Amino acid sequence: MAARPEVAAATRAHLFAPLVTPTDTDYATQQKTYLTSIAAPTGWDYGRGNASVKIAVVDTGVDVGHPDLVGKVVDQYDTVTDTTDVTDGVGHGTFVAGVAAAATNNAKGIAGVGFNSSIVAVKVADGDGFMSDIDVAEGIRKAADLGAKVINISLGSDTSDTATSSAVAYAQGKGALVVASAGNSGQEGNPKMYPAAYAGVLSVGATDAKGHRAWFSEHGTWVSMAAPGINIRGTTPRALDPALTIWSKPNYDNGNGTSFSAPMVAGAAALLAARAPGATAAQIKAALVSTAHGYTPSYGLGKGQLDVAKAMAAIVPTSSPTVVGLDGTTLVDGTTNLQGTVGTPKALLHWFVDGTLVGTGSPVVWDYAGLPNGSHTVVAKDCTAAGVCPSSGRTSTVTIDIPAVAAVVTPASGTASGSFTVGADFGALPASGAAFVDGVRVGRIGSSNFRTWFEVNASQLSDGSHTVQVGLCDPLGVRCDGVKSAPVTVVTASLHPTHGTVVNPQISPNGDGVKDTLTLPYTLDRTQTVVFKAVNSGGTTVRTVSLGSKPAGSYTFVYDGRNDAGTFSATSSYTLRLETTDGAGLKGLVTVPARIDKVVPTVLVTSAKKRTFYPVADTYKDTWVATYDVNDNATGTAKTTLTVKSSTGTKVRTLTASNSLVSGAVTEGRLTWDGKNTAGALVAAGTYSVSLVVTDTSGQKSVAATDTVTVSRKKLTTFTKVVSKSGFSAYAIGNGAACVTSTRTGSTYASGLWLKNNCPRTNPQIAAAWYHLTVPGAVSYTSFKVTTSGRSHSQPAEVIAGIYGTQIDEYDLTYPSKKVTVATTQTLTLGTITGPGHAPGKVVDLVVFVPNDAYGPLTDWDVQTAKVTVTYRALA
Repeated sequence: MAARPEVAAATRAHLFAPLVTPTDTDYATQQKTYLTSIAAPTGWDYGRGNASVKIAVVDTGVDVGHPDLVGKVVDQYDTVTDTTDVTDGVGHGTFVAGVAAAATNNAKGIAGVGFNSSIVAVKVADGDGFMSDIDVAEGIRKAADLGAKVINISLGSDTSDTATSSAVAYAQGKGALVVASAGNSGQEGNPKMYPAAYAGVLSVGATDAKGHRAWFSEHGTWVSMAAPGINIRGTTPRALDPALTIWSKPNYDNGNGTSFSAPMVAGAAALLAARAPGATAAQIKAALVSTAHGYTPSYGLGKGQLDVAKAMAAIVPTSSPTVVGLDGTTLVDGTTNLQGTVGTPKALLHWFVDGTLVGTGSPVVWDYAGLPNGSHTVVAKDCTAAGVCPSSGRTSTVTIDIPAVAAVVTPASGTASGSFTVGADFGALPASGAAFVDGVRVGRIGSSNFRTWFEVNASQLSDGSHTVQVGLCDPLGVRCDGVKSAPVTVVTASLHPTHGTVVNPQISPNGDGVKDTLTLPYTLDRTQTVVFKAVNSGGTTVRTVSLGSKPAGSYTFVYDGRNDAGTFSATSSYTLRLETTDGAGLKGLVTVPARIDKVVPTVLVTSAKKRTFYPVADTYKDTWVATYDVNDNATGTAKTTLTVKSSTGTKVRTLTASNSLVSGAVTEGRLTWDGKNTAGALVAAGTYSVSLVVTDTSGQKSVAATDTVTVSRKKLTTFTKVVSKSGFSAYAIGNGAACVTSTRTGSTYASGLWLKNNCPRTNPQIAAAWYHLTVPGAVSYTSFKVTTSGRSHSQPAEVIAGIYGTQIDEYDLTYPSKKVTVATTQTLTLGTITGPGHAPGKVVDLVVFVPNDAYGPLTDWDVQTAKVTVTYRALA
């Protein structure tokens, strides 16, 4: 159609999918605060889940009549009463269920990450909201028995028990992915929370609005990944029991905690399970964990935060595409279009022929010329964009039946001497061919739509009869298993000169004495006259030299790259020929490839100018690395030489590297200097010049690139310093509620600040004081030991401190808290926080605070001083 003169353009029709914006009334708020940060809206473009995929909420129950959950709960069970009554008096489970899979796009409330996924409500709490390990374990087993593909457990204990661990293993054995919240103590690795820390469980920590680790989130090597856990919008019971509930608003409220991070991941897992129904729990977990991003493993939240879209793109679809009109067809023209439609949104169609990938997308122009005639299997698969495919797909069987072309041999009769040519006419076939002599492929002939020829060197054949055929190849001449022509018999009688190994087959005739000429050794089997020819890639002879008659023996010919005009030939590939005759009609032929290179490689040095390094071995900038890029006109190798000279010009070290030229280039080549001279001793401190010279395979050299580098003999040394502030010198104080005060009033000390927290435990608050402490500049900070002096006026009390970490944009806490047991002035060692993620400059941000989650209400600390002992490493 595109070839018709009246058609301006032609393209294959394709389907569009509506990009849904859910109509839920709170969706805009959710999108702004956390759904966009986990790429949930983009992930829904890949698929919106399926009600057949069940998310079990093992928790305090679910309000099944909630307007955003009604119809979503397909199974329910209470393990405490052994009934189906899952009334949620606490509200925790209802909130979790809404985050995971609230009814979405229903013009009310919130959007659940799991969109169309269904819910299995398993209540494991008694009437007062308390849970035992036996009931939780039974709930996990019940969830698995009810067919839950994903089991969310936003509960935890710092103690492992046999009942729960066995239940988790049971659920995993039935194919369920267990997702659990990591906990909210904020303490790295101790205590581990269970079931999150059990083998195979996908444990989820929490991030804040900036994507950094939430201050309360448990973190450590046992935490798999993270999801937002602050200011999460969820469903709450329609009727609230003030004595039990943790919520202040019915129907919908906001909450914090890893309890609400986990169901986001569970909802995403259900979306993946719907997209790839055949995927195992391990595969779903791997897709979620591998696509999380934002952190290094040392951060304690795996690779980082949930990315629904990337996870959906990474899971291997198990759907099968639809294939258009292929099965049972006979193919005769050399190419055909492979067309189909993916079976799931955003999958990428991959086409395999006899197990080999031939293209992606639709349509794909399949060049089948060069494949043998007969039956072939074509398989279309729904794959990820990264090319990961399922084991099966849509299979079609086709038959290739291309007519054979005829081989044309010149001379067509008589005896060939020295060489003969083979050709074929491929007509309109999008193909090329290969010449076969006695069944052995000897060269490529032709390309589509015209006849070309291949010269067969008869001197390399024994004298006598030979069978010649042309086999069909693909257009590039790579695959040549196609139908062969009828055999043609050729009789040869030739001279048989041979050649040895060519010295410098790539030359740079620039007169620098390096690879200016090549040497061609050859041997004659009898007396014959020899003519040398250099033929360019277009078939034109550019140089002819008559070498005269020579008796049998070994000889050499030196070629300087000049043409018949006496000038150097252009940069290109050439064929060097020795054509021989004996005066009696016999001919001989020797051919070898060669290249003339007149192009100087270019070098870009990417190392910083005047780079200072410290070669005293202490792991800090011990070496200087010269990085460089090379561009040349051909493949081969590039030898790079780095020369280091002192300020007086004395050579102190030479380093070399050999890099392969890939498509004529070297990217990010590296040479490393360790600050030592040729004898292996460290050089003196000072400035040194370094130069790079690159020589390519042909001997062309780059112009030297010069840089400078400074060597310092300083080394890292560990220091310790104590810095402190008076209690009242806080730059900011925290009064989060009416029951919290931070004031000098009532302080025992003239310079003191009284942090008093009288809030009930049901209203978590802190009384806090923040201090800027100036510390020495350093290369790295090893640790910060925090102490504070003061007293408690109301016992018992607890005190915690935190050091601001720039890597996490949060405070690392001196957890667990220190308990004050006597009402006297004392010094508390709150704990030690390790670097180097803190204080990259010269200021430490310290917070001292009094929470009320352990001993409140009536807990306090009268701060006399806030002190940090900093251990750091600096150059000296």
